[in-house]
Amino acid sequence: MTKTERKKKTKMFRTAVIVLLIALAIFIWKVVPVLNEYFSDEPYNGKTVSIIVQQGDNINIIAERLEKKGVIDNKTGFIYKYKMNVEDYGPIQYFEEPVYIEKGMTNHDILKMLTTIKPVSMVKVVIPEGFSVDMIALRMSNHGLCSVDEFIEAVNDAEQYDYEFIKYIPDGNYKYKLEGFLFPNTYIFEEGITAREIVNEMLKTFEEEYELSVNSYENIFEIITIASMVEREAKISEERPTISGVIRNRLDIDMLLQIDATAVYAKSDGLYDIENVNAETVAVESPYNTYKYIGLPPGPICNPGISAVKAAANPESHSYLYYHTDTSKNDGSHIFTETYEQHVGTMQ
Repeated sequence: MTKTERKKKTKMFRTAVIVLLIALAIFIWKVVPVLNEYFSDEPYNGKTVSIIVQQGDNINIIAERLEKKGVIDNKTGFIYKYKMNVEDYGPIQYFEEPVYIEKGMTNHDILKMLTTIKPVSMVKVVIPEGFSVDMIALRMSNHGLCSVDEFIEAVNDAEQYDYEFIKYIPDGNYKYKLEGFLFPNTYIFEEGITAREIVNEMLKTFEEEYELSVNSYENIFEIITIASMVEREAKISEERPTISGVIRNRLDIDMLLQIDATAVYAKSDGLYDIENVNAETVAVESPYNTYKYIGLPPGPICNPGISAVKAAANPESHSYLYYHTDTSKNDGSHIFTETYEQHVGTMQ
């Protein structure tokens, strides 16, 4: 080997060493931090910090936020830890509230938290047939779903709901436009639901049930108004068509309906918390009071069930104009009569 060849070989060796050193430096500078983060089991040792994880955020966005907050040292290593083990972790979830990273959490803990579906708390609410808007609002409040004011506000904004039957509700002097159309049912609501979403679900259920039972929206407001009175008056299901027939008969001859429930609705401001109906109750000054004003009240006085709706849409054909509770049976049934004299006579 000549001197020139030895120099050339030495130069090549030095160049290779330099390249190797540079590569090693780059590896140490770039790759080692990635590997350290990837394999790190060191717990986070800083103060509690929060990050926002919104729908559509991916692991790259989240890792960048964690790095900026000082939770992790290398976002690339964190990203690779997730992507190489995605089958174990599952998809990234999004959260309505900020996610908190606390002292002592490892990268594994953080990824488990970010990919764990948060259990949803559900609330069961039973809305009985005959509940008014005000009674429903109070029950929703008692279940912690919304305040009374929030529910009433959602009910009052009827135009925000897209249901065909709402177009058939005329303008009027009623207390609530949607009174009568919040279908009584057992509902399962998710915690955090809004009052508007609650009202919407009740209106949706009404639409489904009504369309199954009544063929058309023609006269729907009158049907639901009568159904609401039938619901509050009838204690026995079989009597609902009969009571509906009494109401129709009185309307046909412009006779005062004299439905106790209408006066109670007005007197109790829709809460029906009056135990005994007396002279003071039926004397209340209100367009809802059918002891004072001929015809139907301005609108429904409660939210009736489907049995009362069917009875209102299909009243029994008879000649009865009067009815009263059958105190001898004490089962909520009524005695029906055609004349006032018969009515008084059966009460003695």
